[in-house]
Amino acid sequence: MAEPDPRAGRLAVGDPGDTSRTQARLRQEPGGGFRLEGDLDFGDVPGLIEEGRRRFQGQDRLWIDLSGVGHVNSAGLALLFEWLEQARREGRELRIFHLPPALEAIARLSDALDLLPLGAPPRVGPEYG
Repeated sequence: MAEPDPRAGRLAVGDPGDTSRTQARLRQEPGGGFRLEGDLDFGDVPGLIEEGRRRFQGQDRLWIDLSGVGHVNSAGLALLFEWLEQARREGRELRIFHLPPALEAIARLSDALDLLPLGAPPRVGPEYG
């Protein structure tokens, strides 16, 4: 007789039956900024790459606030590097604020933390935009 699979019946993040997961979304903020919110997983990245491509058009300088990100894995790092590459190709300046601790750990482990344009959020007025 086969041993029961201990993972049987568990839901993975991103599983359509996982009601605890909050869908990742990109919100426009005043002053040329964007806020990424929700749980970020591999299934979210292609749509967010395209959404960023559309919504970042026409902005020379922009910032992305990650303080609303919940669960995140290496897909989040891939997304940030894709957005950074898009910005460089199109001559935009991009800053990232409030990097979640889990994403910081992944970036540090990957020796990629220094490649991210991290900074402090704008204090007053539209520093970026």
